[in-house]
Amino acid sequence: MRELRHYLGRDDLKFIYYVKPESSGDLGGRDAVESMKAAYFLDKPDALCVAGPVAGKKSDAQLMARVREAFPDSVIFANTGVNPNTIEELFTYANAAFVGTYLKKDGVFENAVDPERVKRLMDQANQLRK
Repeated sequence: MRELRHYLGRDDLKFIYYVKPESSGDLGGRDAVESMKAAYFLDKPDALCVAGPVAGKKSDAQLMARVREAFPDSVIFANTGVNPNTIEELFTYANAAFVGTYLKKDGVFENAVDPERVKRLMDQANQLRK
């Protein structure tokens, strides 16, 4: 990855690898954590991302716990379904989150961002930090 960053002229570029992208499965039936071990060793990604089944559905906390155990020093992102009701459980394992659907008006992905929803989520996140 170091060479790719340099080739792109972006030595500051960060690479985040999905352990198992949303709406995906392994055709060979391989375990997601076991599959990630080789990529993690070879590429040394800056962070790992754990998703749920689809946008808006909670990230797989059981998978995230396994990822945390297998890669204890990695930065882990929760990728889907982060909201005030799920953030405490997900942040047991995750360091950060990508949030989309919850922040939108009425929780509809295509809608504009709702400032009140942003405030609710950030208030909950800040409480967890204390």
